[in-house]
This record gives sequence, structure tokens and C-alpha cells, in this order.
Amino acid sequence: MEKKPVRAPENLPHKLIGVCWILTTQCNLKCPKCFALTGLNDGDLQTQKNIVDIIAGDGVKKLTFAGGEPLLVPHCIDLITYAHDKRLKNALFTNGLLLTPKLIEQLDPILDHLSLPLEGSTPEIHERVMGSKKHHNKVLSLLPHVTKKRFNLEVSTVITQQNIDDLANLGNLLATYGVPKWKLFQFYPLGRGLLNNESLSVNSDAFLNATKSIAELFPNIDVDIQVGDEDKQASYFNLDPKGDVYTTIKNKYVLMGNIFKASPIQIWQDPRFRHERHTARHSRDI
Repeated sequence: MEKKPVRAPENLPHKLIGVCWILTTQCNLKCPKCFALTGLNDGDLQTQKNIVDIIAGDGVKKLTFAGGEPLLVPHCIDLITYAHDKRLKNALFTNGLLLTPKLIEQLDPILDHLSLPLEGSTPEIHERVMGSKKHHNKVLSLLPHVTKKRFNLEVSTVITQQNIDDLANLGNLLATYGVPKWKLFQFYPLGRGLLNNESLSVNSDAFLNATKSIAELFPNIDVDIQVGDEDKQASYFNLDPKGDVYTTIKNKYVLMGNIFKASPIQIWQDPRFRHERHTARHSRDI
């Protein structure tokens, strides 16, 4: 029997703006920095369309397709199309290995935001964080195809001990390719990354010192600096393939509810979420 979307009561505070959908925990890379959930089974297409219905019905503005690697899900593009038709703002966080020029053209009219990772100015530095030297060249090969599309493009970099001294060189590389936005994340130990914390982690002072002049160095790039503290991590509304909701508390994913049993907005009222940081992160989406 098909489960019907649970409607949210009206006039609840703390508006939920964006949902990060962990569409799969499968991945075609094994990054030392990886923060993803593991061991979840992918959902079927109809269940996941029902999830989109619930999210759109509760007034959420932005749905981020993430993973794992979301493009490993055969019906990922169908879901992005379905969410687009529901007037959701769509974002895709992908490592890019499965992206082709043809697929980029297919995504252009239905996608609002594309994020690709690049962790160093050279394949060798990139490999220390992503676990693959060849991946560096793959991302660079994609940039000429994605910098002039309708959707917004960002390149994301997780700052670790392995690349913290390479930021100026990496910024010069991104400027050469005309990348419009660069998101700099402080490494946060979670998932596989927690196992590699000692070799990757940088403290907040080192992170801020390394990033404070980057925006001035690259005035033609929109530089977005994201400190990886506890409040920021607990501002994420992470959704798994079957509708379970998680956030991150003290380096662990904590189950908060399931959207087939309570509406997203009802779950969002849990005081363990950091509502103000959520609003601040999504200020451009409001």
C-alpha cells in the first residue's frame, strides 16, 4: 500500500529551507576525507518520487542530490527532472566521474546548481585528499563544459593538512578555467574521515589564517568560506534513500525521524538542529 505524504501543521517556527538527500551510499571513489553515511540500500523510484512530493509539499525550497555518488543511481536524472517539475531548486553534488558532455547538456535545463570537488593544484596533492590522481584531470576536463551553462557552478575544496599550503596555486588554476564560485570547507572528521583525522584535520585558527586573504587574491571568484564547527554540522537536514532523517552531532550521524511518519517540518523542530545556522547557509536560496 502506497504511503501518503504526511502534512505539516501550519505556523511552526524554524523554516526548513534545504534538504541534503543522500541518494545512495555507493561511490566510485574511496576518498580519505569522506564524511558520507555507509551501508544503506538504495530506494526504488516510486518511493523516492513520494519523498520528493513530501519535500515539495512542505515548502522546502532546495533539494541537494548527494551521496555517495548520486549518479550511480540509475534513476537519478529522472528524480532531478521530477523535482524540477515540482518547482524545487535542484543541486547536484557529484565527483564528476560519470559526467559527460552529453549528460551535462541533459542536466542543463533541469539543474540549478552543480558542485564538483578539486582538492589541489596538482594531481599529486589532489590524490592525498581524494584518493585518486586521475580524478584531478577528469574534473579539469569537465570545467570547460560546465562554466557557461544555465546552472550555477561551484568547485569545492576541503582544506586539510595535505592541501592547506596549496590554496593560492589552486585558486590560480580555477581562475584560469573561469570558475565563478569556490567553496572552501574546513575538514570535519566524520565517516571515513574520522579514521583519517590525525593526518587531515586542521584547527580553526589555521583554517581561518589560510583562507583570510583568498577572496582578495581572487576578486573574480565568489569565495565562500565554511568553518567546520559543531553548529554548522547540526544545521544539515540529511535524508537517506528510505526517508530517514539524520543530522551530525559530535562526529556521528544521529537519526532524527522518518518523513513517512512525521513531516519534514515537524522533524525540523527538534532543538538538536541548529536552525539559525541553517538559515544562514541558505540565505541565498530564500
